[in-house]
Amino acid sequence: MVFFCSIAIALTACGSNAATSAFRAGSLSPTCGPAGGSAVRLVLADGELTCETPEPATHITIWAQGTSLDEVEIARAHGAERCIEGACASIVGGTVHTLRAEADRSEVRWSLELADGAHDEGTAWVRVCAALAHPCR
Repeated sequence: MVFFCSIAIALTACGSNAATSAFRAGSLSPTCGPAGGSAVRLVLADGELTCETPEPATHITIWAQGTSLDEVEIARAHGAERCIEGACASIVGGTVHTLRAEADRSEVRWSLELADGAHDEGTAWVRVCAALAHPCR
């Protein structure tokens, strides 16, 4: 396993003490931001999601401003949480970025720090829902 260091990551040290993430798939869809502007919602899960699938009990969800998910610093996201069987914890640091896109899917990589000090990192292919048009109009 290769570990990456990035000055964009708001973590306390380089490297990783994260176990292999349970999240292997997900979806990326348009949503409304807190001020009514464009935002995207990334949901990572332990199995395939369709664009209509509600959040499963075990998931990571990140809400970010804009119409794409090129790179997001968690400190600048609208919100982020990791839930395991419905027990949720805030994500307080880290990054998520898109590695590549193909048709209606994108490969994303994340390295996240939770409020309890735990880390979660991994990569997954996610389904890109719609054309990420602004749904708030």
